[in-house]
Parts: sequence; C-alpha cells; structure tokens
Amino acid sequence: MELIAGYEPKELHDLDNRIAELKKAKLPTAIIKDLAETRIRIELPDSKYFAYVAFCSLFEITEFQADSIKLINLLADADAYGASGMLVWIPSQKSLGSYDTEHESLTIFRGITWKKFF
Repeated sequence: MELIAGYEPKELHDLDNRIAELKKAKLPTAIIKDLAETRIRIELPDSKYFAYVAFCSLFEITEFQADSIKLINLLADADAYGASGMLVWIPSQKSLGSYDTEHESLTIFRGITWKKFF
C-alpha cells in the first residue's frame, strides 16, 4: 500500500486536505473529529446480527448517489455483511441514515444525532 501511495499525489494522503474535502461535502465536524486516520472497530458482543462494525478512516469515506440523493458512507466493515450504505450521512437532511443497496431504500434516522449514535 505504501508503494502505491508513493506514486499518488501527496494531497490524497494529507489529513488537513482530506478534512477540508469532507467539510466541503457537508460532513459534520463532530463526525470528522470522532473518526480517525485509521479504522475504528467496535465490538458488539450483545448483538445478534453483528459481532463488530468498523468505521471508515477519514481517507476511506466515500460519497455515492441514491435516487439523486447524495450519501456519505461511514462504515468500512460490518462483520459478515456488506457495509456499504449501512450507515450514511445524508447532507440534504442533516441526518444519519441507512441505505439498503439490495432493496434500494433509504431510512433516515430522525432525531438520532451523531453524539447519541457514537
């Protein structure tokens, strides 16, 4: 990975540059502060669905569109499930949510702040 990074533009690996990009994409400062340069893995021993979830590092966060709505993906891994879309920030709603890629449905977590969630 470091070999590949050596050939990429330095801006791609600059933390301050990445934070500025995420702010421009309307990801809240609180989320940016809590996520890190490396993945954060949280064990879920009481969950019957997941043993763990891993949040994206700041460099792994991606944007995608669903029915012309911009979504920002926050999870990198969710045990044995595909994590893409499982936890997203929806800039237009200023809310967390989940996008089911198989059924193409978006759930908005109204009233659930990042502080309550994390």
